[in-house]
Amino acid sequence: MARAPTGGRCSTVLTAMWRRPAGRTHDEAMANLDNRLRPARLERLTVVVDDIEESMTNYGLILGVDQWDLFEDDSRIGELTVQGMPSTASWRSAVGSCPSGQVTFELVQPTSGLSLPQLFRARHRTGIMQLNFAVDTPAELARVAAFFAERSAPVAQRYVRDGAWECVTFDTTALLGYLVHYQAPLRADAPAPGPDRHCDVSQTYSRPGAMTALDIPRLHHIGVVVRDVLGTVARHASVFDVDRWNFINWRREHGRLETPFYRGRPVDHEYLTGRAFDFQGFGFEVIQPTYGPSHYRDDYLDVVGEGIHHLLIAFPSGEDRWAETIEWLESVNVPLVMGSEMRGGSGRFYYLDSREMLGGWVIEASFPRAGRPVVGPINDFSIDYRAHRAE
Repeated sequence: MARAPTGGRCSTVLTAMWRRPAGRTHDEAMANLDNRLRPARLERLTVVVDDIEESMTNYGLILGVDQWDLFEDDSRIGELTVQGMPSTASWRSAVGSCPSGQVTFELVQPTSGLSLPQLFRARHRTGIMQLNFAVDTPAELARVAAFFAERSAPVAQRYVRDGAWECVTFDTTALLGYLVHYQAPLRADAPAPGPDRHCDVSQTYSRPGAMTALDIPRLHHIGVVVRDVLGTVARHASVFDVDRWNFINWRREHGRLETPFYRGRPVDHEYLTGRAFDFQGFGFEVIQPTYGPSHYRDDYLDVVGEGIHHLLIAFPSGEDRWAETIEWLESVNVPLVMGSEMRGGSGRFYYLDSREMLGGWVIEASFPRAGRPVVGPINDFSIDYRAHRAE
C-alpha cells in the first residue's frame, strides 16, 4: 500500500475549495410528490477514512487526485450539535478533485469527540458518508430543513464554519440509504472558507512504466445497495423531482448477464436495480441483491448494511490496455471482484474492490464492445411516479 512520506509537500494557502452553488412506506412516499427538491449540482462526496495522509496518496496513485486542500483548525468550527446534542469534537478533512474536475472528494478523518464522522466510522467502518449540496441563502436552507423534517429526516449534525457558513447534515438514511448535507452562507458577503494548508501528493507514490491513473471523465452514477429496491426508489422519487425510474432484473441469461463472475469464479446470481440518470451531472442505481453470492450482499449489505457501494467513474476503451490496468490495480490492492459481459456481449462491466485503498467504496468500470449488437431488454419495466400519484 502506498504511503506518503512524513510531512509530504504541504503548505499553508488561502485558496478556496468551497464554492457557492452555480423508513417510509411506498404510499407515504407517493403522497409527497407535489413537494420535492429539484436535483442540485453535486458539490462533493464525503468519504470517512482512517488515515488522511495515506488516503490522499492512494487517491493520487489510483485516481490522479494530487492536489488537496486541508481543513484542520478546530477553532473554525462553532455551534456544533450532533443528533440534537451540543458537542465538542475534532476531525481533519481534505478536499480534492480528479484531473477532469468532474468529481470532487472530501476525505474526513475523525479524531476526537462526538461527531457524525466518528459515529459513521463506529457503525460502518470507512465509506461514503454523505452527498454534499449547497444553497444560496439561510432561508433556502431553512426550507430544505423543513422539507426533511416533514419526512422524519431530522438534522443529524449542524455547525457553523468561520462564523459565516452554516453546514447541516440530514439523517436521510431511512429515506435514501445515505446522508445528505447542505451548506449556505449566513450573509451575502461571506467569504468562501479557505483551507488551512495545501498538500501536493504527486511525489509520494510511483506507477510502473507508462501506467497512468484511471481517467474519470464524469460520474455516471452512484450505486446504492439496499434491501428493498422498490421502496427505496419510491422514497427517492418522493424527495427528488425525478419521476421516471427504470428497472431490470439482472440474472445469468443470454441478453442479460452472459459471463457473471464473483471473486474469480463463475457465479449464478441475480439482483434487481432501479435507475434514474436525470440528476445534474450524475445518476442513481439502486440495487437489491436477490439470489446467490455477490459483492453487493456478501461483502457489503451483510457487513455494513445499506449504503453507497460504488461509483461508476471508469470508462476504458482498449481491451489490451484495460488488461494491463487490471493487473496493475491488483498489484496495488485493488482487485477485480465481480463483473460480466452483458446484453449479448455488447457491453461489459467490472467492479474493482478499492475499499481498503480509497475508503470503503468500490470502483465500477463499464464500456461497450464495438461491433456487437445489443441483445436483450434495456429495462424490464419503468415506473412514472408522477403518473402513479395522479391515478
